Amino acid sequence: MKQIFYALALLTSLSIAFSACDKFEDDLFDKDPATRQDEQMADFRRVLNNNNYGWALYVSMPTYQHHPSCNVFAVRFDSIWSTFYSSSATSSLPEYWGQTGDSVKSMYSLKMDNGVCLSFDTYNGYFHYYSDQSDYFATDLQADFEFVLDRYSQNEDTIFGYTKVKTLPYMMVKMDRPADQYQVVTDAMDSYAPGSCKMHIAGEDLKAGFLVGYKNLGIFFPGDDESSIENSHYFTYGCVPGGIYMVENIEYGGHHITSFQLNETKDRYVSKENPDDYIYPNPILDYLLRDRYNETFYFGTVNASPKMHELLIETGQALDADGRFTSDKFNRCQFSCENGELELFFNRWEGTSREVHFPLQYRETSESIVEMMWDGSETSSRTNSDGTSYTAYEAGLHVLMDKLFPKDQWVAWSLVPAEGSNVWSPSTMVFGPVNDPDYYITTDSYYQYYYYGKIFVD
Repeated sequence: MKQIFYALALLTSLSIAFSACDKFEDDLFDKDPATRQDEQMADFRRVLNNNNYGWALYVSMPTYQHHPSCNVFAVRFDSIWSTFYSSSATSSLPEYWGQTGDSVKSMYSLKMDNGVCLSFDTYNGYFHYYSDQSDYFATDLQADFEFVLDRYSQNEDTIFGYTKVKTLPYMMVKMDRPADQYQVVTDAMDSYAPGSCKMHIAGEDLKAGFLVGYKNLGIFFPGDDESSIENSHYFTYGCVPGGIYMVENIEYGGHHITSFQLNETKDRYVSKENPDDYIYPNPILDYLLRDRYNETFYFGTVNASPKMHELLIETGQALDADGRFTSDKFNRCQFSCENGELELFFNRWEGTSREVHFPLQYRETSESIVEMMWDGSETSSRTNSDGTSYTAYEAGLHVLMDKLFPKDQWVAWSLVPAEGSNVWSPSTMVFGPVNDPDYYITTDSYYQYYYYGKIFVD
């Protein structure tokens, strides 16, 4: 009897256990898998279709030796069609630019493939161009056109996921204005992305720089070789209205950054997570003294103020009167700072033996003012017909040097952005003596190695 009792008790216990397990599964999975998948796809379709202006699709595309480049496509969904609009990513397409108009339609679908997958099924010239293996892209650098929809934000204005084949990160941002207007405001953010800058994060200042063409932010961490931006750590970003979104989040010193917003004065990007983490411009003197991206500052009549122009003409007349040089032979004059040594030099393209170098000692007194002093030395000399030597200073350049850099005297010059220039990366700057503000030159901030102009003659 006891054995029968124990057997019945065991069967009863197992029955209760299985019953409880059944109910637990029913609580969690009260719908079959197919129904749950259909509901997931319907939910994402609802989010995709619930918008006034469409979505900005930020797609990470592979690049050679850099992190993925973030291209932005403006797209709008209805129940069947996806409509791609002209955007930053499409404006440079050689095959389709000017032919496809303002928009291109193609079909899309939602399906289950490693999760809910958004697939652009039919070809359109705006989007699938980047995945065309017959064009100039290397075979391993094609873009994906199927996207796993991982999640969307609580307010349903951002969708996150990854590309199906290459598993690169991507996001979709609901546009708050028509596609063409969205492109204008987001493209404008590139003007606030300088070739070099600094990042303050976790209480430290780190050298940084934007590679706008790749949509990469490069950051030098301690121990990195800072001689080239190519040695930095790259992070993919996308331009959004008023800021940038880090498709690849930044983590350093225990801090985590997902996005930056340009502040009201537009002189720094501030982290969304922590206002003490920000990106800010280098001192403007870096353009002259440290930033080799900008090479040298050209100096001549073509960019001289009226007073400086008069001084240069007078110097040219002195050279012609002396006769050992002629003013038209001076085809280049530049301020250059290389390996920490500042100088004013002439005749760059006539070979080293024909160059005239005036070395300048310098010291920075503020972020925009540098004091310079000439000690009277000159690195090249010439020989008269009688065998005696002479300098270019003696042959006429004394007019220029005595006015701007009198021997053994510190002279303060200021470097400031020209009126209306961007504080991050000014297109034009003004450089001249603080005590003689009528004497100045204007100089472009970009690379000027091949720039030619007149120095002493109109």
